[in-house]
Amino acid sequence: MSRERDRGTARKVSPGLATSLIVCSLVLILGVQAYSQVQETPPSFEDVSQRAIAAMEAGELAVAVELFQQALDLRPYWVEGWWYRATLLYDQDRYAEAQDSFRRLLTLDEKNGPGWALLGLSEYQIKEYDRALESLKIGMQLGLGQNAQMVYVVRYHMALLLNRFEEFEAAISILNKICLTHSENPKIVEAVGIAVLRLPFLPSELPPNLRESVLLAGRGGALWSTNQLDEAEKYYTQLADRYPE
Repeated sequence: MSRERDRGTARKVSPGLATSLIVCSLVLILGVQAYSQVQETPPSFEDVSQRAIAAMEAGELAVAVELFQQALDLRPYWVEGWWYRATLLYDQDRYAEAQDSFRRLLTLDEKNGPGWALLGLSEYQIKEYDRALESLKIGMQLGLGQNAQMVYVVRYHMALLLNRFEEFEAAISILNKICLTHSENPKIVEAVGIAVLRLPFLPSELPPNLRESVLLAGRGGALWSTNQLDEAEKYYTQLADRYPE
């Protein structure tokens, strides 16, 4: 009799208890899902981009690069973001990565002269010389604004590449302009000497046995370009005496 009574009581209680358990389970499941969704909500573009700019301004360049990439994953057409990321990579000598970012930038803003110029300088550093010269030319044609330092750097690298591709007259034309303000810079003197002697080399490729003759020719050429003709003649005379061939 006792067992029968217990079974009857269980039959009477079970439906309500089961319902309560189901409701509690559903509430628990929904609560966990809601909490998970809150926890897994990705940061907004505004949040990540602001953090990236803050890191850049604080000088945390590697962190800024990663944050800019996260922001660009959220908004791939953010032109300013590609510019920031590319220039930060360039400043860290990460030229191959910078090249990729500059190219992404230029698909969105193809008239960006500084972007083309820095792409060309990145390509130069990874020895893609054909591309580098073309990119630098486009950058100069589009204009580099009032950034005199960038103009100088771009002209210098263009002249180096023009020498390498045996376009010596074009190189000399550019170097004559540079010599107006940088005629005593050893790098410019070297580039002028390579152009004057018609040597298809970058400075880093120059054979050691040609270095002295290049420097003599370079000093003479730099002085000539600034109209110091008597001084230029002295160096050319030394060049002819030492290397009559």
